[in-house]
Amino acid sequence: MKKLITLLFCVQLAVSVMAAAWDGTTASAFAGGTGTSTDPYQIATAEQLAYLASLANASPQTANANTAGKYYQLTADIDLGSLAWTPIGTATATAFAGIFDGNNFSINNILINDATTVYAGLFGYPTGTASSNVIIKNLTIASGSITVTNASSTTGAFAGRAAYSHFYNCKNTINIKGSSQVAGIVGTLGGGICVVEYCSNSGTITCGGSGLHVGGIVGNSAVVSTAGSATSYIRYCYNTGAVTAISNAGGITGSGSAGILTIKECFNKGVVTASNTAAGGIVGYGYGASFNVLNCYNTGLVKQTNAAYATPFAGGILGYPGGNALGKYFQAVTNCYNTAAVTGVVKEAIAGSLKGGTATTDGTGSVVNSYYLSTLTVTNVNGGTSKTAVEMQLPAFISTINNGQSPSVWSMDVNFGNGGFPVLVWELSPVPAYTGLKNIEFKNLSVFAAAKTIQVDLEDVSNYDLSLYSINGSLINHQKSTQSHSTLNVKQSGFYLVKITDGTHSSVSKVIVK
Repeated sequence: MKKLITLLFCVQLAVSVMAAAWDGTTASAFAGGTGTSTDPYQIATAEQLAYLASLANASPQTANANTAGKYYQLTADIDLGSLAWTPIGTATATAFAGIFDGNNFSINNILINDATTVYAGLFGYPTGTASSNVIIKNLTIASGSITVTNASSTTGAFAGRAAYSHFYNCKNTINIKGSSQVAGIVGTLGGGICVVEYCSNSGTITCGGSGLHVGGIVGNSAVVSTAGSATSYIRYCYNTGAVTAISNAGGITGSGSAGILTIKECFNKGVVTASNTAAGGIVGYGYGASFNVLNCYNTGLVKQTNAAYATPFAGGILGYPGGNALGKYFQAVTNCYNTAAVTGVVKEAIAGSLKGGTATTDGTGSVVNSYYLSTLTVTNVNGGTSKTAVEMQLPAFISTINNGQSPSVWSMDVNFGNGGFPVLVWELSPVPAYTGLKNIEFKNLSVFAAAKTIQVDLEDVSNYDLSLYSINGSLINHQKSTQSHSTLNVKQSGFYLVKITDGTHSSVSKVIVK
């Protein structure tokens, strides 16, 4: 009897802490808090989450004052009860402009299914400013579905569209369908500097309508660099869900950017399909003189299915590079690998349409130190290097693909479930605590060799000194830089030292130029 009473008590306790399903009403206040960084508004129920939506969507308001700069935090899992959800901040005039911490809780049974929503997701169009970014972090959308048929819509589990926004440690597991610009995290990064990091998708992402720009993490990365040389990033993200578009389908992003965008240390394991053109394991359609893919890998099947389409390109990493009148299609695909099959009319091991098209469709970007499985059947190599599975599973390959980067980006797959192929170092550790966008400690610094150059990738630091020394300490070159990406030319092979300082902190990296 005592055991039975204990069991009943435990069941009662478990039921008491489960989130009550939303009844469709809106609370009149939060559970507590004053909205500051040290005392955020507390959200414990679906009704209180609906209250946040009502505040964000209230009109008129000046500069989104109802939410701008205010802090919110979940204190429990939220069950939206499969009732129709109105996104938090549905338009630019009523955009969410605060900081939302999911506190590692989940949103369950979200439902959006209509033909009218323009910016569809838990949030509609989060919009910050250059000095005050929106932050959405530490949240899982665990169950439900989002289906939007509005031809003008942009759709993502966490946001339809975003500007000056930062998505951190956001995880989506639900299926999403939209008309265009559809993704597991955010449909479109549009306007201002945006960062998406430590995010993942395992839901199925599909489209109807025009069917353009569909990705596992971001649909359309249409960022615009309006703050000097600042770079937008999609980094430390992965996708395992199937991604399907008419055109521009990518495991990480369906479309790249005409702004300054780097996709860094991401991977895809989901099947990526475009019926017409631009299917890519990491990026479907990538363009822009400052568009980079760095340290990424793909193990998911990439398919282009319409044999009659005029530009039927698919690539293991990048599907199809677009361009402009100057012919600047993309900057580089660097230190990447692909082990998955690529099928279609023009199928490329690494990057599509660098060769084999017409003068107007051939790209001009570079493929640097990138590799593909030798058993793949491809139309063109396009700068990639063939390796056998055994070669790519050896410790020596880690050194090859790491390419002198310090600290090391790549690691051996030791019982990690990647078929023995390299994994990214960050995969082996828990997601770090959020520390903000700025990083004066140079945590995200990469220094590596590419032919007779040394490449420096320094994120979130806008002014620094760059010095190049020979191995015996003789100064070869010194320059000041305001660029997130810098190149140092060297005349000969050998060992070099690269010193970087911002006046307060410094870093020295040893680089081998072969």
